[in-house]
Amino acid sequence: MMRKWALLFLAFLLAFAALPALAQEEARQETVRQLNALVEEYLDAKEYIYDFEDDVFTLDFEMESSLASCTVKVYVYYDMVSVTAIPVMRVPEANRDALAKFIALANNEVFYSYFRMDYGNGWFGTRSAQLVESVLPGMEELDVLFHMPLNDLEDFGDAIAQVALAGADPQEAFIAAMAKLEE
Repeated sequence: MMRKWALLFLAFLLAFAALPALAQEEARQETVRQLNALVEEYLDAKEYIYDFEDDVFTLDFEMESSLASCTVKVYVYYDMVSVTAIPVMRVPEANRDALAKFIALANNEVFYSYFRMDYGNGWFGTRSAQLVESVLPGMEELDVLFHMPLNDLEDFGDAIAQVALAGADPQEAFIAAMAKLEE
């Protein structure tokens, strides 16, 4: 009989100990639901066409630069919203060192997003992110978060294409891109 009480007490302790973890997981899921609703409201207000799957919104955009087009992905996590703009093209292996240098130069000039490249496969793009601690972002914050990766990719797109595809000197391409931005 004592053994049954001990087992019952132990089961109660284990169940009680799991309650905070369950509550935290439910809070995280609720935050993701709220963030997804905010992003959906924002995209609908802009009349953007998008797909939604597994807490990721996917959109395609035409660009005016030599990059031609890109895919934008909005990732929703329990503690962050992240936006990545990814051009269709990939960097040939022979030009990845040069683009890495260009990215280092350009990242020193951009503020709300940053350039990234996977050196192994030539994938590159821009990314912005906002941590969500206790206050959900508003529409203005989502607007900046969403558009800065696109704007930076567009602003530097011609120079990126010259370096990535034609093997242009990254320093010269960067100087030309900055001069164009200052016009």
